[in-house]
Amino acid sequence: MRRKIHPIATKAMGIDIALYKSSTFLGALHGGALTSIAVQFTTFLSLSLPIGIVVGGAGSATFS
Repeated sequence: MRRKIHPIATKAMGIDIALYKSSTFLGALHGGALTSIAVQFTTFLSLSLPIGIVVGGAGSATFS
């Protein structure tokens, strides 16, 4: 369900509606573009990444 934006309330709180609308649009556009050019994520890749981290070692928590 879509929420209605109340321009008077948002202006009273100091929220810039145009900024949030444009950043939402650009984020969706960016996500769509990345999805269309992404490499196919296969079962082999989904299994090889965690195995590589475990075998190779993830390092210490402090990275020292």
